[in-house]
Amino acid sequence: MNGEMLHPMPVESSSIDRAIDRVIGIDIRKIHDFGIGTYIRNLLTGLASTSRPEHTVFRLYTEDCYAADPRRLPPSRFPMVMMHANRRSPLQGALPGLSDLQLYHAPHYLTPDPGKTPFILTVHDCIHLAPPPFPKAFNRLGNPSDQVFDAAKRFYHRSQGVIRFRRYVQRADAIITVSDATSRDLIALTGIDDRKITRVHNCIDRAFFTAGSLEDTGEFCRKFGLPEKDYVLYCGNDLYHKNLAGLLTAWKNLSMRMQTPALVLAGPPRQFMIREYADYLGISDSIILLDRIPSGKMPDLYHGALALVMPSLAEGFGLPVAEAMAMGLPVVCSDIPVFHEITGDHALFCDPYNPHSIEEAVRAAIRDRPSENDRVAAARHQAEAFTMDRFLSGHVSVYLTELEAHR
Repeated sequence: MNGEMLHPMPVESSSIDRAIDRVIGIDIRKIHDFGIGTYIRNLLTGLASTSRPEHTVFRLYTEDCYAADPRRLPPSRFPMVMMHANRRSPLQGALPGLSDLQLYHAPHYLTPDPGKTPFILTVHDCIHLAPPPFPKAFNRLGNPSDQVFDAAKRFYHRSQGVIRFRRYVQRADAIITVSDATSRDLIALTGIDDRKITRVHNCIDRAFFTAGSLEDTGEFCRKFGLPEKDYVLYCGNDLYHKNLAGLLTAWKNLSMRMQTPALVLAGPPRQFMIREYADYLGISDSIILLDRIPSGKMPDLYHGALALVMPSLAEGFGLPVAEAMAMGLPVVCSDIPVFHEITGDHALFCDPYNPHSIEEAVRAAIRDRPSENDRVAAARHQAEAFTMDRFLSGHVSVYLTELEAHR
């Protein structure tokens, strides 16, 4: 990870930009997912806003669930090709349409084989290779059958990580990671040459830097049944490394010591498991579960909250943390390397394996609001680093470097 690659800068157009049209393929099958989906959507938005790399067509490999908006993705520059391999299947086959492809970018390791085509792989995290241990301080979500299903799913992803992920990491001509923490994990776990790695932080939509009006926030909260400025927010799924059982256990401890605001959990797909666990702990009345919120309304969700809490056992980046920082929201997060990197230490940190530590950090965020001013302002300034310009520049830099190297 040399300094030039960790801090990519815009690359001036070279003679290669004035050559004949080139074709770069991008797998966008996970465009509707959470973290990786946001990454893909931001990448396409950025590429559609610039002419760089010049004379380049982006072939989008897709499933029938996605239809491009012709106003933002003109078919002449962003033609789509159906890829019949399921985005979660271990049987990916060969990448179609390789004959005129100069470069292929896979935003995830479950990708068809690009053959001899120059190949860029994005690595978001290494959790599947080195999953964090289960906490012993609290129970797991779900009944025994749910836990067996989750264990089978983890075994599948770990086996795919050992077999497919390691192979593609070695095969890739260049690797993009979303954080320095992920870069370090990748090197430690695979022994990959650090010169292949370019770190490009995820970016934040500019809407998160604009404070919503009280009227809009109030309307949003009424629509979704939220107590405005009287809830703590969690955004994410229910995978075990997100540590929802630890958060709920901490919330029980907190509710025994003070009058607590509501805990809003936005995004978990298996809400029945969370409801069962909240019932078991006796805190159902203080938990609000939300389905997926339209992306355009997410700033309102943050703006109506008192704080964001993210007690993950492991993460590759943690986009909700960065978004909350941009909104000027106090952040409670795990004391793990990636969150120190993303927040610049401008957060309240907790031990994710200790419910009392989570509880104390949340209590500080709720009760000590005046003392948060300096920290929140510094965190908002830190969030300014995660811009679309830097995100796009980093990707274009890698594209141009690989095109030049393989022309």
